[in-house]
Amino acid sequence: MKSSSQLFFLGLGLFLLACTATRVAAAGQIKEVKNIEARTFAYGGGKAELKDTSPIDAKKNGQAFKFETALHLTDESEIVVSLDLVLGGDLSSAKDFKPEQRLLTLTHSARKTKVARIVGDVKSHETEAGTLSIKFTVTSENLELQTGTMSGDYDAEVVVADTRFESSFKQKFGSIFVTHAQKSDGSIPSDPPLDAREFEYAPKPEFDHVMRQPEKRPPAFLSLVFTGATLCPLGLLLLVLLSSGANLKGMDSVFSALIFHSSIAVVLGIIFLYW
Repeated sequence: MKSSSQLFFLGLGLFLLACTATRVAAAGQIKEVKNIEARTFAYGGGKAELKDTSPIDAKKNGQAFKFETALHLTDESEIVVSLDLVLGGDLSSAKDFKPEQRLLTLTHSARKTKVARIVGDVKSHETEAGTLSIKFTVTSENLELQTGTMSGDYDAEVVVADTRFESSFKQKFGSIFVTHAQKSDGSIPSDPPLDAREFEYAPKPEFDHVMRQPEKRPPAFLSLVFTGATLCPLGLLLLVLLSSGANLKGMDSVFSALIFHSSIAVVLGIIFLYW
């Protein structure tokens, strides 16, 4: 425990403010999580009758868990997920201890904003001291109250935490497939509409993109006529040079001039071929 005092002057008075801060140390920890299993119960005869048992085994790395068989929740059944917590430290001998947070969270795999939370029931283990048994009962009615008639796969995650734990327990357990009861006319209930949080991620309306139609071009013959017209000045130049008595032999380098004019002729030829 740590305390401190400070003086404050307000107007003409003198006040002494004493602050005391207390930090509570962790009193125990979760030593082991075991006997994790999920069971499906079918309603019959006014009470739940055991229909199937699907134990959950740890993977080889000892950290992740998964359902060995697929779990299916309907309006005529319920799923009970149970686990045992072995406590250590001062909590190993505590009586009637209940962790502050014990939640089974079911998140819809496609619409992540649709989440249902089930609070677990806690009781001390009948034969093993320092062990708590936690059970989560999942029903379609409970899901409908929180997520509406949203069918499909739900990702399951269990969280057990307390301020007296050194570290909490948080683990995913695969998925549960949920189907809701049919309507009175036999039709399947539709999914609830998108809410404000889902508008940003809602699928956009489909549309067909039409490419722009190519512009109408003149006939190829007319293009060739204009290409020939662009070559007329070159022929006219040769006629003028010959008729004016130009002395081409007086040029310093006939070879350089030939290369220059040949390059121009090649460019004009490319234009003519690819017009």
